[in-house]
Amino acid sequence: MTSRNIFATCATIVGTLSTLHGAITWNAAADFHNNETSATELSNPNAQVPVWSYGYRESFASATITLFGTGQHSNAINTNVKFQGWVTGASVIVGTNVSAGLDNGLNPGQMLVHPGSLASNPTYNVVRFTAPTAGSYNIAASWFAVSTTTGTGLDGVDTHVVVNGASIYDALAAPGATKTTGTLNVNLSAGGFVDFVVGPGASGNNTNDSTIFDANITLVPEPSSTLLLLGALPLCFVRRRKAAN
Repeated sequence: MTSRNIFATCATIVGTLSTLHGAITWNAAADFHNNETSATELSNPNAQVPVWSYGYRESFASATITLFGTGQHSNAINTNVKFQGWVTGASVIVGTNVSAGLDNGLNPGQMLVHPGSLASNPTYNVVRFTAPTAGSYNIAASWFAVSTTTGTGLDGVDTHVVVNGASIYDALAAPGATKTTGTLNVNLSAGGFVDFVVGPGASGNNTNDSTIFDANITLVPEPSSTLLLLGALPLCFVRRRKAAN
C-alpha cells in the first residue's frame, strides 16, 4: 500500500471514529424552527429531532407534562402569519419566526416562549429534552425577557432547568434582562429528561412576559472513546513512515 493510500485510509478511520464518538449537540431554537417550517409541523414530539417536545404544566418542579395537541397549533399566532407554533387559550406559547426578516423584535429562526398567569390553567411553559442515550450532557440555556416595561405586576419571568422533576437552576429574568445558566453538566439515563420551564414573575401576572429562549445540549464523549481516537493518530503516522521507507 502506498504512503498516500495509507494516509487516506487512516484519515477515513479517524474521521469515522470522530463521527461515532464525538460530541453531539442539539439546539432548541434551530431544531424547533426546522420542524415548524416542514411538513411535520403538527408533530409533537418534534418529528425532525425527536429529542424535543413541547407542553405545559401547573408547577415548575415536576416530572409531568401535558403536550400541546394538534388543535393547539397555529400558523398565525396572534393573527401574525410570520409567527407560528403552539398556543393555549391561557396564552402559553412556544413559537418561532418563520419569515426571512425581523418581526416584532424576533429574528428569523428565534424561539419565543410565553407563560400563563398564576391564576390561569396552565401556568408554566415547558420545552423538554429527552436523552436518546445514557451519558453525560452539558447544558447551556438563555432567556431574554423581551419587554422593558416595568410597573405593578410587570416583574419579568421565572426561569428554571428541571432534571427528571428536580430543579437544578432557578432565576428571575427581569424586564429587558437576559439570564444564562452557564454550562451545567448532568448525567442522564436513556429516557431521562431536562425541562426548560418559564413562568410568570412573583406577582403571577403574565402581561408582557414574552421571552426569547434558546438552549444547547451536548452529549459529552466517553473518555474511552477519546482515548481510542487519540490512539489511532500515532499508529497512522507510524504506518505512513514505514511505507515511506
